[in-house]
Amino acid sequence: MNIFRLAGDMAHLASTILLLSRIHTTQSCAGISLRTHELYALVYVTRYLDVLTIFISLYNTTMKLIYLLSSFAMLWYMRGHGIVRKSYDKDLDTFRHYVLILCCLILALATNELFNIMEITCAFSQFLEAFAILPQLVLLQRTNNTHILTWQYVLLLGIYRPLYIANWIYKYFTNPFFLSWLSILWKSYVSGVIQTVIYGVFCYYYINSRNISKSVQLEDGQYMCIRSPTNGENAPLKAEEAPANAERVESRDACSLALTKGAAVSSNEKIHLLV
Repeated sequence: MNIFRLAGDMAHLASTILLLSRIHTTQSCAGISLRTHELYALVYVTRYLDVLTIFISLYNTTMKLIYLLSSFAMLWYMRGHGIVRKSYDKDLDTFRHYVLILCCLILALATNELFNIMEITCAFSQFLEAFAILPQLVLLQRTNNTHILTWQYVLLLGIYRPLYIANWIYKYFTNPFFLSWLSILWKSYVSGVIQTVIYGVFCYYYINSRNISKSVQLEDGQYMCIRSPTNGENAPLKAEEAPANAERVESRDACSLALTKGAAVSSNEKIHLLV
């Protein structure tokens, strides 16, 4: 293992822990796509079927178990936690992820050579991981809600795949057998490049969403949803600047939903979430 692979693993692990910590601390999963995390859970289950039967190293087994347990923990928070699950944007998280599952399964079968269960599930997980972020990307476009998706999480999520690509480049120059592996591992490389491109698009929309929303604390603790002309300033709005007809709601989720279902935002407007 080289430094690029280790750094990629740590960035991936840190992003997962950070998101779980954020959900636990805020007791909210608003703006998080359950469908994306269902896909990630399926990726890890199908990829690590051998976790209890094949031992490569303590590090390898530990990382597999952490990815499996963290994906199950995410699903439990969003489906089973009494408070967190109430903040899930179910009406907006409607991406048809079963289409991705079906397409990736067909790809795995079509590119299979040995037709054994481990090769099929491994190829399936590689293809599916490349596209698993798409439901989250669509939900972000619909809500512009970045309250739980912190910039640290997005940064870690955005750099772990490029670090894996750097790992491949390093192996190309240092391992004489690297080219001979291409015929076996090409699915992993192609999927990794596609995933990196999609993550780049996700980061772009995340930055745009952060620029769209602002928030301030109101004395009564309620939320307010308003639209106001942009003036090029990034300073938070003051509560007294909110118009008299601003819509007051009981939660940030209701605010996001109200804005999403409202009129389209024109090019000279920004959405402000006033807390």
